[in-house]
Amino acid sequence: MEASRHANLVCNQLVMLCSTSFKRYYEDIDIGYIYNSITQNEQFLDQDATALLKLIERRPKAIGSVLSELDIAISTDSNGNETSSTLELLKALESDGYILIGDSEIELNAKDPKFHYGIRSKESTPTNSVKGYLPSTSAADGIAEHFEGHPRILFFQLDVTSKCNEKCVHCYLPPDWFEFNDLDTKLGLKVLDELRNEGTLTICFSGGEAFLHKEFDKLLYRARENDLVIKINTNATHISDYYVEVLKEVQPEKVQISLYSMTPDVHDKITTVRGSHKRTMDGITRLMEANICISISCPVMKGNKHCYKDVIRWGEQQGVQVRTDFMLFGCTDFDQTNLSNRLSIEDVEDLIQDAIKYDSTYRAKVEKEESVLNPLDLVQKPLCGAGINSLSMDVKGDSYFCPVFRPIELGNAKQDKLRDIWLQSRPLLELRKVTWGDFPGCMKCEAFNYCNMCFARNANESDGSHLKVNKNCCEISFLNKRLVEEYRESAGTHNHSSDTVSFKVIFNPSSQPSAETQVRESS
Repeated sequence: MEASRHANLVCNQLVMLCSTSFKRYYEDIDIGYIYNSITQNEQFLDQDATALLKLIERRPKAIGSVLSELDIAISTDSNGNETSSTLELLKALESDGYILIGDSEIELNAKDPKFHYGIRSKESTPTNSVKGYLPSTSAADGIAEHFEGHPRILFFQLDVTSKCNEKCVHCYLPPDWFEFNDLDTKLGLKVLDELRNEGTLTICFSGGEAFLHKEFDKLLYRARENDLVIKINTNATHISDYYVEVLKEVQPEKVQISLYSMTPDVHDKITTVRGSHKRTMDGITRLMEANICISISCPVMKGNKHCYKDVIRWGEQQGVQVRTDFMLFGCTDFDQTNLSNRLSIEDVEDLIQDAIKYDSTYRAKVEKEESVLNPLDLVQKPLCGAGINSLSMDVKGDSYFCPVFRPIELGNAKQDKLRDIWLQSRPLLELRKVTWGDFPGCMKCEAFNYCNMCFARNANESDGSHLKVNKNCCEISFLNKRLVEEYRESAGTHNHSSDTVSFKVIFNPSSQPSAETQVRESS
C-alpha cells in the first residue's frame, strides 16, 4: 500500500522545460538534442529519450500524464523506490538543468533559473551516462559525429542593419557597405519563421549596430516566439530603458559587446568616435544591472596592445567573459587597408608568451603532450562549420558562407526559401566539397597541428581566392609551434607570476595548443 502511494506521488508531480532550455528533434537522423543557455550543458538523445522530451513543454504537465502518453508503467522495488528507466532519465534531465520537477506550478516557476552574475563560478558536472543519453566528448564532437553527411543550419547570423554609429579602424566591412539601410522587417520575420521550421538552434543578430534597426524589437520577439537561442553583437551605445526591458523578456543567451580598452582615449581612437567609450560602458552597466548576460569582444591590435589586458582583468573582476583575437580580418572587398592595424609578428610573440606565462589553464594545455593527429585523418574533413552547420545573411537578403566570407553569394532570401538555398545553391554545394585534402601543402606542413586556416582570411587577403593559403596564418602557426615547444623543453624551470590573466584560446583540428584567441563565437 505504501509503495503504491509513493509511486502515485511521483506520477502526480509536475514536469516542465526550463525557460533557458532549448530542445530539437532531427527526424532524418532520429536523434534529439537539448541545450541550456545558462549552464551551456548540452546533450544528444536517442529515439526513446527524444520521445519523452517531445512531451515536456514550457507549461507544467503531470509526470503521470507523460508516462501514460508513452504507455510506460512505473514499478517499485521492495523498498518502495521507483525502478522505471524513464524516471531515471527524468531525474538526470533535472539534475543537468534541462527540466524542472515539482509539486506545483508556483514551485516550478520559483525553481526556473535566470541568469545572474556570479553563476559562471559554479562548475556544472553533467551526467556522464544514463539510458537515453548519447555519448559525446564535446558539442563539436557530437555535431561532427551525428550530423556528418547531414548539413543543417544550426547557427544563423542575421545582419539587421548596415547603419553603424562607429567606424572602427579594423572593421572587415568596407565603407560603401554602410550606405545601405535596415533589413526589411517583413523579410526578417519570414527568415526567422523559416529558421524555426528548419530546426535551427541559434540566431545571432548583428550589423552594423543592431540596435539602430527601427523595429529590432519585433525581430527579437519573433526569435523568442520561435524558440531560438538569441545572441546579439553590439557596441552597446544604444541600449535604452525600453530595450533593457525587451531583453529581459526575450532572455538572450549573450549580448556580445565590443570594448577595446578601459582607457577612453584608446577605445575612442579605435572606434574613431569621441565619447564612444563612455556610452559603451554606460550600456554595459545597464545590461549588467538588469542581469542580462554579456560578453566582451576585445580584438588586439596596434592601438591597444599595451592595455588590452586591462579589459581581461576587468572582465574577471565583474564575472564577464572576455574574448580576444590578434589576427584581424581583411575587408570583404579585398582592400587590406584595415590590416595596417594588425600586430607585427614580434608583437604576437609577446602575446603568446604572455598567454603561456600568465594563464594557468592555457599553460596546462601547453604542458600536456597530446597525441598528434595525423593530417591524413582530416583529408575528407571540412575546414570549419561554415556552410555545414551555419549560414549568414545581410540586410539585402543575400546569403553567405559566413559573415566575413562574402566573395561568393549563395542566394537571396527575397526570391528563395532558406531551405532551397541550403540544399540547392550550387556555390554552396561546391564550397561544402572543400576539405583539408584540397591543401596538400598544408597536409605536409610541420606546423599543421598549430594551424587555424580560415576561408575568410584566405579570400579577403587574396582578391577573393579562398583556396589561396593566407601567409599570416602560416607565420602565426610556426611561431606558436616554436613557442610551445620551447616552453615544453623548459617546463618546470620557471617560477610563474601570481598576476594571472585568463587568455581565451581556441585550438586547431588536432586539439594542440594554439594561442590565437577567439574573435566570434559564430565563426
